[in-house]
Amino acid sequence: MAQITYRAGVIPRITFDEVVSPTPGSFRIADTSATGFTIVNLANGYRLVVEGANLQYDVNGIPSQGTVTAVRAENAEGDPIADVNTTPGRPDLNTPTSVAVTTFMSEFATKGTRAALTLVYAGKDQVTGSEEGDRMATYGAGDVMIGLEGNDTFVIGDGVADVTIYGMGLFDDDSASQVDTVEVTGSVSIRSLNAIDRIKFADGGSATKAVQINPFNFSDVDAIEGSSLGVNTLLFTLANEAMELDLSKKAFTNWGRDDQTIRVVANTNTSLILDDHVVGSAFNDSI
Repeated sequence: MAQITYRAGVIPRITFDEVVSPTPGSFRIADTSATGFTIVNLANGYRLVVEGANLQYDVNGIPSQGTVTAVRAENAEGDPIADVNTTPGRPDLNTPTSVAVTTFMSEFATKGTRAALTLVYAGKDQVTGSEEGDRMATYGAGDVMIGLEGNDTFVIGDGVADVTIYGMGLFDDDSASQVDTVEVTGSVSIRSLNAIDRIKFADGGSATKAVQINPFNFSDVDAIEGSSLGVNTLLFTLANEAMELDLSKKAFTNWGRDDQTIRVVANTNTSLILDDHVVGSAFNDSI
C-alpha cells in the first residue's frame, strides 16, 4: 500500500495514531477541501493530514461525503513526521485502500485514531525509520518495519498480523550498541523478528494483549516486560519444524500475575515426528 519513512530531526518522535485523539473538545477539523482536511490537536498543534476525493462537509464542517485515500502526520510547524508514498511502484506493496469518509470518522470517534488508520493502511506497507531513535507504528497485515540506527520502538496493536520487524538495516551489523523494542498494544502475530532486544506489553491500548511468534525469531530478544494491568500472552507455535526454545535465559520484568501466561504449541502437524527442545521460564508456562 505505502512506503512510510520517518524523518530525522523532526519533533515529536511519535506514531501517527499518537498525534491526535478523538476526545471531544481536544481537536478540530480544518483546511477543508474536496481533496482533503486536517484533524488538529488543540493542545499542541500536531495534526493528521487526511487526503481523499470528492469530499463534502456538513454545516458544522464535519466530513459527510467522499472517500479517504491516505493519512499523513505533521508537527505544529507543518513538518512531516514521516514521508508517505502511496504509489511506490512496487508489486510487493498493495495499492491504497479507499475508505468512505463517514466510516473513517466513525471509527475515529468511537474506537480511536488507531482504528481509523487501520482502515486506510490495512494492506501491506513498508515502514522505515531514520538514523535517529524513532517511535513508529504499523496498522495492517504483512507489513515490514525497518529501524535503521538509534534506539527504536516498533508499536504494533490490533489489526497487525504477519509483521516482519528489523531492528536495524537489512545488511547492517547487529552488534551496534542500540536497544530496539517491540511495544505491543493489542493482539498481534509476528512473522519474524531480527535484532530486537525487548518485547514490552504496553500499559495503554487493548485490555488483552497477545503476541504469536515463531520461536526461531525469538533468539535475539533478551527481555520481556509485562503491562501493569490486563491480560498478557506470549504464544510460540511451530507446525513442520523441530522447536528449540529456552525461556529460562530471558529476563522477565513486571511478569508473574495469573493473567500473564506463556504458551508453547509445538509440532502442530501431527503427521510428523519431531525432536522438540523447550526449556520453560520461572512463570506461568503451558507447553
